[in-house]
Amino acid sequence: MKIKTLVVAIFIAFIVDSANAYLEDIPSMRKVGNAERGYKTFMDAGCIGCHSVKSTGLSATMKPTEAAELLGANPPDLSNVGSIFDSHFLAAFIKNPAHALKVEHKFTGKKKYPYPMVPFRSINGDLDQEVADIVAYLKYIAKKPENITPKMAFETACGRCHSLRTFNWTQIGKKPKFNKRSRELSFELKVAEYQEYLAEYLSKLPPDLSEIAQKRQKEYLKQLIKDPQSKIPGTAMPRVGVTEEMINKIIQYLFEASFSKNFNLHVK
Repeated sequence: MKIKTLVVAIFIAFIVDSANAYLEDIPSMRKVGNAERGYKTFMDAGCIGCHSVKSTGLSATMKPTEAAELLGANPPDLSNVGSIFDSHFLAAFIKNPAHALKVEHKFTGKKKYPYPMVPFRSINGDLDQEVADIVAYLKYIAKKPENITPKMAFETACGRCHSLRTFNWTQIGKKPKFNKRSRELSFELKVAEYQEYLAEYLSKLPPDLSEIAQKRQKEYLKQLIKDPQSKIPGTAMPRVGVTEEMINKIIQYLFEASFSKNFNLHVK
């Protein structure tokens, strides 16, 4: 009986805390999410049609360049989004992606583009409960926040749009070492192809961030991540909705990239 109770407890995630302070426009969830139900809803909703969940053995159905050609950018792997992104932001994003990301201006007006991710519609009639369940599932499968490295936080939140040449990171992943020049050229061609689709989707190619920490102060970077529109009005850069802890980890990684590999920065 105790074992059964423990199993049930593991599958239930209570998400009743408030959203991170900078996400003041994101409503807090008041539903109790159940990860077991969330897994079923996640699968029934067809999320794996675009997203991979590598930690559970689910690979992407499309290669990055194929996804970028169809959607504008490669959808993120969802293995650790439950720890990297604010839970309430995730719920708002699932319900209305463009609004949560604060990029509605890009998809309305004179030129109307459909946002690649379709807003989730209820399967069984209780949208808030189903969304809370999906978020609970994503939190359940994710590594604990303390086990998320700065590298992981950057790659999940920023690495599909921004390159980081200091660490050989491209928008389609880290550039490996090649024993043949032809293979290296093939990889570089895929990167260039992805970048062309991304630039068309966002109206310009997002910059490489290898030196941004040398040019911008920490507080500027924090605000840029929290609300890109406040620093670059009209930008297509989305608000990514990561937690305060992950913002600090991303900035730490940017400083590590901008300075020597031995540079040790403790972001407070």
